[in-house]
Amino acid sequence: MPQVHLYAFSKADDAVGEILGRAEEALGSAIPRDSVSSREVRLVAPGKLMMCLTFPLPRDILGKTENDGEGHE
Repeated sequence: MPQVHLYAFSKADDAVGEILGRAEEALGSAIPRDSVSSREVRLVAPGKLMMCLTFPLPRDILGKTENDGEGHE
């Protein structure tokens, strides 16, 4: 499976959980927590963290288009 390297900013106490929630919402698919690795990239401002989350692209979104949300065979 292709690997996703997601760079994002967060001010949340649980930055990984908050970013992962946004990613799941954007993808329209659950991302298994045990498949995610994370690292802090840098502190960009007091309380604002830049993170990199790496996870495999969820299989159920392959083939979906933005317009129909359905897979194509």
